Amino acid sequence: GVDIKATMASMMLGAFVMSVLMGAILSCLLSKKAEGVCPMSYSLKVGLLVGIAAFGPNYIFYHFPLNWTLGGIADEVIGFGIAGAIVGRGIFKMKLGCCRKSGGTGSCGAGACGADAGDKK
Repeated sequence: GVDIKATMASMMLGAFVMSVLMGAILSCLLSKKAEGVCPMSYSLKVGLLVGIAAFGPNYIFYHFPLNWTLGGIADEVIGFGIAGAIVGRGIFKMKLGCCRKSGGTGSCGAGACGADAGDKK
């Protein structure tokens, strides 16, 4: 078993770090810098956020194995990435892996395919 009293401080620190990481990803997704970003790139970030939220607490509080936790997060990221690729290709008619022209160069993915890359109308 796990001695809760002995591990409480490390569990609370882990939960705090997880919350800060999820907040950073969410603020990146909601920032104006993310406008014009590739649907697949955006979906990968959403998948990462969902994966951390779903599997992080099990690792921190219930001491699930790290490989199980990382596998679950990877499953979410891959699933959301595939969904983003389908939306980008099927709905937005974009080439796989590229985004429409974006004027931004933010760290959240805007301009990820280069300032001049993208589909021509």
